[in-house]
Amino acid sequence: MSYEFNPKSTSLEFPNPFTVENYFFFASAALETVAAVTLLFLGRNYFEQHNGASSAISIAAGIAILTFAVLHAQRAMGQLRFFFGRSLPVGLAPEMSQGCDGYSRDSEWLKKTVRQNAIDYPVPEGALNGLLYSRIRDLIFAPVPIQRLAQRQFHNALAILATLISFLVSWACSSTASASWMGLFYFVFSLFLLLRPLEVSPGGKADMGSRTLILLVVFTILGPVAITTLGAGLPDISWLWLSEQTLFVLVAALAGVSMFFGALLQQMNKPPQTNPALEQRSLSMNCHPNQLMGELDRKLQMEWTEQIPNRRYSRISPQVSGGVGTFQAEILEETQPMPEGGMEGMDLATAFSSPRYLWIALIDTLGLALIAIALLFLVVFALTADQTAGIKSMVVFLTVGFAALLSGNFCLRVGHLLWGRFDFKSQLVWTTMEGNYQSAKLAFGNQFRDHIQSQKEIINIETMTLRVWVSELHTVIFDRNSPRHVVGLYGLPQHARDLATHLCRFAGEQSTLVSPTSQGDLQKAALLGTLNNSRGGDPGAQQALMDAVAGAQVRSKADPVPTPGLQSCCGRCNTPARAGDRFCALCGTTLA
Repeated sequence: MSYEFNPKSTSLEFPNPFTVENYFFFASAALETVAAVTLLFLGRNYFEQHNGASSAISIAAGIAILTFAVLHAQRAMGQLRFFFGRSLPVGLAPEMSQGCDGYSRDSEWLKKTVRQNAIDYPVPEGALNGLLYSRIRDLIFAPVPIQRLAQRQFHNALAILATLISFLVSWACSSTASASWMGLFYFVFSLFLLLRPLEVSPGGKADMGSRTLILLVVFTILGPVAITTLGAGLPDISWLWLSEQTLFVLVAALAGVSMFFGALLQQMNKPPQTNPALEQRSLSMNCHPNQLMGELDRKLQMEWTEQIPNRRYSRISPQVSGGVGTFQAEILEETQPMPEGGMEGMDLATAFSSPRYLWIALIDTLGLALIAIALLFLVVFALTADQTAGIKSMVVFLTVGFAALLSGNFCLRVGHLLWGRFDFKSQLVWTTMEGNYQSAKLAFGNQFRDHIQSQKEIINIETMTLRVWVSELHTVIFDRNSPRHVVGLYGLPQHARDLATHLCRFAGEQSTLVSPTSQGDLQKAALLGTLNNSRGGDPGAQQALMDAVAGAQVRSKADPVPTPGLQSCCGRCNTPARAGDRFCALCGTTLA
């Protein structure tokens, strides 16, 4: 759904992109609610049996899972309807108010992009990023959020893979006395790797480097020996067996990251093909440059998309003062971004059959499966909390359930960014004017023979440079209110040529003379012409004068309806009057 700017057009009606994701959120919320209620009832039963420790553990686990259920249900209910308001998607730069001049740093970046007809992409830094971009070459053309998220997940994947190899080597080489301590260390480190993407924004900098890899390799080789050597002084934690749990966490996390890169490959943009879109003219005119700016405003308004006002990012009005000087002026506007291509409604069948959304749906499926496993293990843990089971089994249930819950929540969060992608298309128009001016006076008419003359002060501009850029922008967002990123720039030379031709034609049609334009002015001009040509005592001239005066009168009220066949004469000058006249046309006397 969207805000309808034009009821006759459905081009701005957006389908809900989070429909499929809502299914997974509602399913996870339902499973978590059932598990939470089960745990709370178990806690109540333990409390009635005066088993305080088991009751506290069950109630605490139930409250924690119920919190996850509420958060997932809130996310899904907040995405049931999808609306795009008048100000969305957000502009590429701060917008200027109507009648105001100014520009911003972002608008200067847009001008630079249009002038160079090229898009600046962030240069990847670091050895690991170099390896990533060498494997996925089109990643450099992806939107910035996708690149940042890809870098972070690639670093996480390398860290998880290195940890898995290190753990397998240490597990195979460590003795029985040190195996529990090795499992504890790797389990805690694995949870740390799993929590980092949840705590740090995807737009953050991926900071894993060679130092982390060196530490992992060194610990893989020397860790088992060090723990075995120090094992005599360490407490016995043979009851805390975490090796299988660590292996489960690392494999699940590596599977989630691998699916993410499968979805990432479907989000790639092809290298944009740019072409020049500059139309440059040199023109001369005898009018104020603001007249040309006003015509440009009218022309741009006539081309509004869906009758939606353009986004104005920069405007500089020409400053003309004094006799001679220079001036500069510009306007930078973007039309309303429209959805690119056909956007169809999404459902489960479409998601699993579409190459673009298949891997995202698989990530959410994995997340839901991990959450289901986590809930099962946590419920079993609560059932064994009365200490009827061994302490080792309880630790397995608790640790696996906790790790699987974090892994499932991580998969759902990664998929959310990719579900909310929207591609837009708009036009960016940038017009600049610069030149020299000098003031002049223009008079029309003979000073001695003509009774009516025309004089006007004008601004004379010679060889002003007019530049027009028109480009088609392809942009993308990943949430309704997220910043918009430029991923494509295509010049529209024919559109720029037509706009420049229109402005040049308008400048050449500007009048340099002052003359009567209204009907009243023309009538009064006829009266003045009669007065100039009249000769005293000429009856024909007097009659023409009376007709001119009568025609020049401008009445503020409607004339009365004349009576047919009724004629009258002025009682003072005996001048004939027409039917319906209230005053004498010659002397102004009121008629009977």
